[in-house]
Amino acid sequence: MPLIDFGRLRSDPGRQVTLEGVNKCQCGLAVADLPHSCKLGHLHHLEADDGKIYHNLQTEPGKQAFLGRVAHFQPAGVTALLLPGQFLLVQQLDVKTE
Repeated sequence: MPLIDFGRLRSDPGRQVTLEGVNKCQCGLAVADLPHSCKLGHLHHLEADDGKIYHNLQTEPGKQAFLGRVAHFQPAGVTALLLPGQFLLVQQLDVKTE
């Protein structure tokens, strides 16, 4: 089993990013052969335009995006601090209404 360098992760300052994508619930994310399910609740993640999946940390305003309250399956722009593990400390969420 590989060892994880938690010290490096704790001290990683992250990097500022601006991403565009769709705020999708687990039932709408295609991740390998994992089944689509909302049994855990409608917890949302940003599927960016480049196909990567990012996880919203549950601090405002990211908490509202995580819970799907402001952008359920909606296109969105995010300004955030990107942390290891594809986690986003969301600073601003702009829902793109069509």
